[in-house]
Amino acid sequence: MLDYKKPVVIAESDIILLFQLFGFETFNSENISLDIIIQSIEKDIEQYAILFISSSIILNPKQRKIMNSFNIPISELPISSDSSSVDELKRLTEKAVGMSLDTLFAS
Repeated sequence: MLDYKKPVVIAESDIILLFQLFGFETFNSENISLDIIIQSIEKDIEQYAILFISSSIILNPKQRKIMNSFNIPISELPISSDSSSVDELKRLTEKAVGMSLDTLFAS
């Protein structure tokens, strides 16, 4: 059996929808408290390969310390309307899923 570790995303509801399409484990930061999300990830950390967190989420020092102890890569998802943030999000998504999403939506 293939041993597969999932990517995980903590973000707002409109952002996690895209990542759910590609099989990411997602946590909606609008519906669940960050402390509960962090506890859940920590409990199942061996399932995860990388953690993406929305740049709009502010972690307190205790939360940041716990997440840094996970021993998996943590990357911030740049969420804003400026073009450099959008380009960075596209680059990260392409790296995570192995293809450009532009090819899915091109007509």
